[in-house]
Amino acid sequence: MDEMGIKPRFAYGPLRVAVTGRQISPPLFESMEILGREHSLERLRRLRATL
Repeated sequence: MDEMGIKPRFAYGPLRVAVTGRQISPPLFESMEILGREHSLERLRRLRATL
Protein backbone atom coordinates (compact mmCIF):
# COMPACT_ATOMS: atom_id res chain seq x y z
CA MET A 1 0.00 0.00 0.00
CA ASP A 2 2.79 2.39 0.88
CA GLU A 3 4.62 1.81 -2.39
CA MET A 4 1.44 2.37 -4.38
CA GLY A 5 0.35 5.36 -2.32
CA ILE A 6 -2.96 3.71 -1.40
CA LYS A 7 -4.57 4.42 1.94
CA PRO A 8 -5.54 1.36 4.01
CA ARG A 9 -9.25 2.17 3.94
CA PHE A 10 -9.24 1.98 0.13
CA ALA A 11 -7.17 -1.19 0.04
CA TYR A 12 -9.04 -3.00 2.79
CA GLY A 13 -12.51 -2.30 1.38
CA PRO A 14 -12.26 -4.74 -1.55
CA LEU A 15 -10.49 -7.27 0.67
CA ARG A 16 -13.27 -7.04 3.24
CA VAL A 17 -15.93 -7.65 0.60
CA ALA A 18 -13.96 -10.56 -0.87
CA VAL A 19 -13.44 -12.22 2.51
CA THR A 20 -16.76 -11.53 4.23
CA GLY A 21 -19.13 -10.75 1.37
CA ARG A 22 -20.13 -7.50 3.07
CA GLN A 23 -18.98 -3.90 3.02
CA ILE A 24 -19.43 -3.58 6.76
CA SER A 25 -18.16 -6.39 8.94
CA PRO A 26 -16.09 -7.08 12.02
CA PRO A 27 -12.43 -6.11 11.66
CA LEU A 28 -10.86 -7.63 8.56
CA PHE A 29 -8.05 -9.62 10.15
CA GLU A 30 -10.30 -11.01 12.87
CA SER A 31 -12.80 -12.06 10.20
CA MET A 32 -10.04 -13.87 8.33
CA GLU A 33 -8.98 -15.63 11.51
CA ILE A 34 -12.54 -16.82 12.17
CA LEU A 35 -13.01 -18.06 8.59
CA GLY A 36 -9.68 -19.86 8.64
CA ARG A 37 -6.64 -19.62 6.45
CA GLU A 38 -7.74 -21.79 3.52
CA HIS A 39 -11.23 -20.35 3.29
CA SER A 40 -9.91 -16.79 3.42
CA LEU A 41 -7.25 -17.51 0.79
CA GLU A 42 -9.80 -19.10 -1.52
CA ARG A 43 -11.98 -16.01 -1.32
CA LEU A 44 -8.97 -13.78 -2.02
CA ARG A 45 -8.04 -15.94 -5.02
CA ARG A 46 -11.54 -15.44 -6.41
CA LEU A 47 -11.14 -11.68 -6.00
CA ARG A 48 -7.81 -11.77 -7.83
CA ALA A 49 -9.35 -13.77 -10.68
CA THR A 50 -12.01 -11.11 -11.21
CA LEU A 51 -9.59 -8.16 -11.28
